[in-house]
Parts: sequence; C-alpha cells; structure tokens
Amino acid sequence: MNEEEESDPNRLKYFKTRQKINVTRRAPGVPLASERGELCSIDWSARLLIYCAENGLYHTVKFDEIEQIDPIASYRKSSLFHP
Repeated sequence: MNEEEESDPNRLKYFKTRQKINVTRRAPGVPLASERGELCSIDWSARLLIYCAENGLYHTVKFDEIEQIDPIASYRKSSLFHP
C-alpha cells in the first residue's frame, strides 16, 4: 500500500469501533506524532475521527491531520482496555 492510500479518508470505512489503532498525526508547525489508542467513532459529516489514547485521554483528529492510520494486531494490555 502506498503513502497516498494510507492517508486516504475513505480507508477509514474499513475500521471498526473499539478497534486498536496507531494514528500518526500531521499538524502545521508540529513534528509528526504517532499514538496508539482505541477507535471510538468516525463522524463522516464533520470529517473527524475520535479515539481514546493509551493514556486515557480522548482525542479528536480532523481527516486532513491524519498522516497514517493502521490497525494494531497485538496490543499492550492495560486496565483501560481490559478491566
């Protein structure tokens, strides 16, 4: 898969809620930041992705700010996701 396909918002339709993901965000003036989390929801009308990061904070990312998003096959167990 090439870089253009990885950042394509239409690729998000293959992700499921509560799926473990790795999101690389792109923001002006800020170096690329990669973060693991659990997908909460995708708002197609507002073009937003909402996920809960490993640290327990919820993050909202605009589709334009997503550099790359990948599913995580194996995920570190934490009390946040596995009570």
